[in-house]
Amino acid sequence: MASTDPSAGASPIIQFQPPNILTLPGPSVRAACFHQTAYNLKLKVKPEVEVKPEGRPRNHDIPYRLVRLVNPDTSALEPPAPLTEVIARLDNKKEWVELVATKPEPIVKIIKGSDAFNKVKAQQEKKREKRPREEKEIQLTWGISSGDLEHKLSKVREELEAGNRVNLVYAHKKGHAKPTPQEMEARVQETVDLLADMGSEWKPRGGSQTIAVVYLQGHNDPAPLPVRPLKAKRVQKPPKWQRKKDDEVAPENSGAPDALCY
Repeated sequence: MASTDPSAGASPIIQFQPPNILTLPGPSVRAACFHQTAYNLKLKVKPEVEVKPEGRPRNHDIPYRLVRLVNPDTSALEPPAPLTEVIARLDNKKEWVELVATKPEPIVKIIKGSDAFNKVKAQQEKKREKRPREEKEIQLTWGISSGDLEHKLSKVREELEAGNRVNLVYAHKKGHAKPTPQEMEARVQETVDLLADMGSEWKPRGGSQTIAVVYLQGHNDPAPLPVRPLKAKRVQKPPKWQRKKDDEVAPENSGAPDALCY
């Protein structure tokens, strides 16, 4: 705001007034104490240990000083004991102690490496995919010789023992006498009886006037598919020309830190 003195005839004097500054209240002492207390609690209080079937704490990773051990022989709980004493009883090359429960108190169990391996192996066996039954067809003639019949049936037995299915086809061959229906039925039933220890019929017979088809299935289940082992990924190396170039450019290891790039 400007003002003038008419008696003196002086030049006008400009006076400035400071603007009204709005001051905001800073954080109170109580709020600061609250945040500090929460921070301290965050540092001191440990979250409750969640025990999962996989990734259980072992040995010195168990966050309890006193634990109760499941006796390996009796499966009974032993009195509370220091964790260090329980670990001292172990054969470190063959076994370890594992946390199995936290409520109502920490409970640990001694796990042997061989038992853990067998458990994992059994789980893998359960996960193995079942192999589907293969279906084969073997043809015979009504006038087949005993030697040829024995050879053919040995192949049928191999397939049935493997859990596969075999379509056994009896057919008429030109130049041979046609068997009667009774003879056909007798020959088919005789063949089924010879293979009864390895397989049985799984669906009704088929055929025509001169053909008979028997559908056999092995008593055994097919062998499951093998489990594919996990292969470690190989680190892909740069080409030789690139490695040679890097060796020429790379400085000697002097212990100095790498330069920062901006």
